[in-house]
Amino acid sequence: MWTLRLAAAWACSASLLQRDGDWIAVVEGLLAGAVDAEHAAARFRRVPVERAAVAEELLTSTVGPVSGGWGSPCAVGPAVR
Repeated sequence: MWTLRLAAAWACSASLLQRDGDWIAVVEGLLAGAVDAEHAAARFRRVPVERAAVAEELLTSTVGPVSGGWGSPCAVGPAVR
């Protein structure tokens, strides 16, 4: 969010006479880049949480041995060959 504040402060510092089409394009580019960076950071922070949730789901979905007992090839679910 700091980047957005800096971009907003810079954009507001330009006089009304300087705010032409180029100024608008620059401000839009700065804001789009800042928003994209914030979204990427948020996705990066969510990855460990999502992985932990998947691991917990896998651990809690294993209720015990299936037919054949723990030593059987099908004790861990479908065979992967």
